[in-house]
Amino acid sequence: MLSELRIKNFAIIESLDFSFQSGMNVLTGETGAGKSIIIQAVNLILGDRASTGLVRSGEKEASVEAVFCLAGEMRIRESLDALGMDADDELLIRRVISQEGKNRVYINGTLSTIGMLSGITENLISISSQHEHQTLLRPDHHLYFLDSYGKLDGEREKYQEAYRGWKKLKKKLDGMREAEKNHEERLDLLTFQLDEIESASIEPHEDEHLKEERSILINAEKLAGGAAHGDDVIYASENALITQLSKVIARTRDCAAIDSQLLGTVETLENILFQMEDAALSLRDYGSNITVDPVRLDVVEERLLYLEKILKKYGPTTDDVITSAKRIEAELESIKDSGATTDEIEEKLGERWTHSAELARRLSSKRKEAAATLSKKMKKELEELGMKETHFDIRFSSLLAEGGQNDEILCENGLEEIEFYLSTNPGEEPKPLARIASGGELSRIMLALKGCILGESKMPTLIFDEVDSGIGGGTAEVVGRKIKNVSKGAHVICITHLPQIAALGDAHYKVSKNIKAGRTFTNIERLDAGQRVEEVARMLGGIDITEKTKEHAWEMLEKNA
Repeated sequence: MLSELRIKNFAIIESLDFSFQSGMNVLTGETGAGKSIIIQAVNLILGDRASTGLVRSGEKEASVEAVFCLAGEMRIRESLDALGMDADDELLIRRVISQEGKNRVYINGTLSTIGMLSGITENLISISSQHEHQTLLRPDHHLYFLDSYGKLDGEREKYQEAYRGWKKLKKKLDGMREAEKNHEERLDLLTFQLDEIESASIEPHEDEHLKEERSILINAEKLAGGAAHGDDVIYASENALITQLSKVIARTRDCAAIDSQLLGTVETLENILFQMEDAALSLRDYGSNITVDPVRLDVVEERLLYLEKILKKYGPTTDDVITSAKRIEAELESIKDSGATTDEIEEKLGERWTHSAELARRLSSKRKEAAATLSKKMKKELEELGMKETHFDIRFSSLLAEGGQNDEILCENGLEEIEFYLSTNPGEEPKPLARIASGGELSRIMLALKGCILGESKMPTLIFDEVDSGIGGGTAEVVGRKIKNVSKGAHVICITHLPQIAALGDAHYKVSKNIKAGRTFTNIERLDAGQRVEEVARMLGGIDITEKTKEHAWEMLEKNA
């Protein structure tokens, strides 16, 4: 059971530290006092996602601690043992949320993960809220209630895993079959494309080399003339640069014989002369290799035009064309092999469908067994909640699914859809629950369902968060007594706005809110006998509480003592 709860700097709560008692604990207080925040804190302990928005304004971090008594709770002890943690008589869970977004989880003082936490707390607490009632108005949720009652969640998930595997493979096979319809045309196209690329015999960067060659061919006369002119100026003419430089070298050498400082200059000039001779020779050789060749120019132009067409289709570069050829070859091989692959997948698909159908049939059979016992138990539970003439029925119907074989249809959740039917008047045919149930009836039906489901699960702590929505008067007392009865076999925490339910608690806590220095603070205190009279009277009479109202409150408490 949840024995202690400590909350610090969480939303509008600065600091709360309180203990719960065994049996039925009731929490009351004005709307907005902070009761829902306490439930938020408990949800955090159960593994809910943390948000920096939960940290109290102006504080660096928030923390929530919960202490659980594990006496007799073998499932929890086994979970702790599996994680390598000490399984003592107490379990301490702590969540810390920082403004920087760093969230930490501690289990018995050991830093842990949300996954580890969820694996432990799923067997610790069950929370029922007024919002949960709305799921009864959605027929697609009814199946999950039935599976929870029959402990079939694991089998449903196992089936769903098999079904989704079959569905994924079927989608792949359908895609391959659709592709096969276009294979012949595709093969023709790919074969043509590959032939076209291979016929082109393209070399890497061939277009760049040809463009350079074309430029040389177009400007052949200019290039040859330029080379000849350079050779003439440097070497061949009467006043060539080499001739003039040779004279300069001779004069400088004579001077160097007189002044050795010029020896380095002579050496430099001689090096320049050698370089000029090499340059003249290079120009002469280059010019001799340049020829005006209109035939070769036509060949180059024609090849470039052809390459331009190929590059436009498969490029834009020669590397891209070569890559395209490899891709086309691979696709051709894939298409040729697809016939054999399709046959293999079709065989696997049949095997997966057979396995999924077997799991679905087994699940369906167990659901029908569970539905029969749940219907009987619901009738009894609803009678205890003042709905004596109510007939509760669970109906199965097949769905039009996305695929099937052998006249058997598989759906996401098995072979059928499930919907709850209800008749509240004798002689009336049961109708879909979502169409006929009132708000007060929904509260009692959900409580009855929870009673059946949780009765099977032996959950140690049950939290009822304003499940009395939409009811009052005698019905409220009936619902309260049902919750009270549940508390005989489990630890119960009940948040309520109804005095009929509050008066039934074994321990009564009041949540209040006050403002100091412009800041909001939430407080919780356990009420003594006198304070309980005042609080129940407030719930009965509103703002102006008379002595008569207090007497009524005292009578209610005495009656339930």
